[in-house]
Amino acid sequence: MLIRTALDLPQVQRNLVKKAIKETFGIEIQARFETAPDLVSGIELTANGQKVAWSIEDYLTSMEKSINELLKAQPEGEIRTEPELRPEKNLDKTSPA
Repeated sequence: MLIRTALDLPQVQRNLVKKAIKETFGIEIQARFETAPDLVSGIELTANGQKVAWSIEDYLTSMEKSINELLKAQPEGEIRTEPELRPEKNLDKTSPA
């Protein structure tokens, strides 16, 4: 299995990654680690032609897409760029009840 990370992982962290894979999938792996700065704080696992990856860049792109979809789903008149301010109820405890 090829494991690519944005930064070079120390041996302790490499062992933790292999342990997490074993606990998750129930398999021992022969891992080959590579550094890939283009992953931007991410990790990528590749084995048997399959790839699982996560990075900050992917997360932010996904979040931007979700926000754009939500904005498109709102009717034109309902799109707000600022929070709606509601007047507060009179919370003056000194007035007689």
